[in-house]
Amino acid sequence: MTKTLRRHILLRGIAATAPVVAACSAGGTPAGQQPATGAKEMTLTWQVEMQAPELARVPEFLTEWSQRYPKVKVEAQHFGGGDGEKIEKMLTMAAAGSPVDVVGKLTFLQPLASPGGLQAIDALVKRDKFDLSKQNKNWLNDFVSYQGKLYGLPYGMGGSAMVFVYNRSHFQQEGLKEPSADWKNPWTWEEYRQAAIKLTKRQGDTITRAGAEQIGNFANSVPMPWGAAWLKDHKTAACDSPEMIEAYTKYSDLIFKDRVNTFSPGAENLGAQHERFYNGNVSMHWIVGSRLPAFTDPSIYKVDWAMVPLPKGTLPNSPRLPVMWTQSNWRWPTKRRWMRVGRSCATAWRRHATPG
Repeated sequence: MTKTLRRHILLRGIAATAPVVAACSAGGTPAGQQPATGAKEMTLTWQVEMQAPELARVPEFLTEWSQRYPKVKVEAQHFGGGDGEKIEKMLTMAAAGSPVDVVGKLTFLQPLASPGGLQAIDALVKRDKFDLSKQNKNWLNDFVSYQGKLYGLPYGMGGSAMVFVYNRSHFQQEGLKEPSADWKNPWTWEEYRQAAIKLTKRQGDTITRAGAEQIGNFANSVPMPWGAAWLKDHKTAACDSPEMIEAYTKYSDLIFKDRVNTFSPGAENLGAQHERFYNGNVSMHWIVGSRLPAFTDPSIYKVDWAMVPLPKGTLPNSPRLPVMWTQSNWRWPTKRRWMRVGRSCATAWRRHATPG
C-alpha cells in the first residue's frame, strides 16, 4: 500500500469521527440536522503504536487535516503491548471518562465490537464509495467484521513475521541447500526443521549458535501455516482442533525435542533477540515488518543474508496480520456500563487468546 493511500485511509478514519463528536458535544444540533464536520473546537484521541520519534512527526502527518479542520485537534497516544493490553487500557480510559475516539492499531476488533465499543463503518464506506474490492476479503472477515458488519479497514502490515531471512554463509558452511525463494513453491516445515538441526552448534549442553530464532507473537503466527484459528466464526473456541494441535506440537518439538530454537534450554546466552541474527548467533530468523528497513544498513547487518517465503505447514504461505483503524463508540454515558463492557471484552479476549 502506498504512503498516499495509507494517509488517505487514516485521515478518512479521523474525519469520520468528527461529526459524531460534534453531535454529542454540549448543546448539540437541532434534531434531524447533520452537524458540520469540524464546526466546534474539540480534541480527538487517536490510539496509535508509535515510539517518540514517530510521535514527534504526527503534526506533520496531519498538516492536511489541521488546515482543513483547524478547530479539531488530534492527540496521538502510544499504546504498547499486545491486543489484550491495548483493549484493557482503552476500557480503563473509557471508564475514567476520557475514551479513545479513533482506534488506530488493533489486530482483532471483535472483542471491542461484540459489546458495542466500536461503531460500524458500513454507512461511511457506502457514503464515500470506498472500494472494498481492493482489500483482502479474508482479512476483512477475520479481523474487522462482526455479525455481518464492518468495523475497520487495514492500512498497513503488522504481526511478527512478513518474510523469513537466513544466514547464507551458515548454510554454505554446513553444505545445506538454500531454501526456495519461489513463493509458489516454498520450502516445507520439515525442511526448515532439518536445516535448523544441522545449523545448531553446541558446547556440551550450551547452545553456541541456534538454528532457528523464536517466533514472536506465537499465539497468532504459529497456527497460521496450518490454517488453524482460535475461534470459529469468532464465537466457538477451536483450541483443540487437529490443526492447532499439530501447529503447536511442531513448534514445541523445535524448542524442547530438537533444542534448536532460541527458546530452547541452553540458549540463554546468545544475546538480545534482534541482535542474535545480526551477530551470527542465529542462522534463521522471522522478521517483523518494523525491522525490514534496517537490512539496508550494512553497519548493523554484517551477515550475508537472503529472504525467502515462510516455511509451509499445510498452507503455501501463511497470512500475516493487518494493522487496522476503527472508530470507538464512546457515547456510553455511565461508568457502570463501561465496566460491564470491560468484563465482556476480557472474557472474549481470553477465549480468543488463551490456549486450551
